Amino acid sequence: MYSDEELKAMSLDELKKEFESAEKFRFFLNMKDHMSTSDVENEQKWYRYEFTIKCIMKEKGEDLFR
Repeated sequence: MYSDEELKAMSLDELKKEFESAEKFRFFLNMKDHMSTSDVENEQKWYRYEFTIKCIMKEKGEDLFR
């Protein structure tokens, strides 16, 4: 995971790749038959990370919220 400052310094292409990686990781967390409390917390952390990336991309002109 990158910091907000590092994400803001990335190009749109780099952000898209990072978003796709985060999305895939969170998806695989959801594939578990039983999620522990730490799994759920980790999933929420990754969801917030995806949201941060979307917000930064929107500031740069790419709106993934549609």
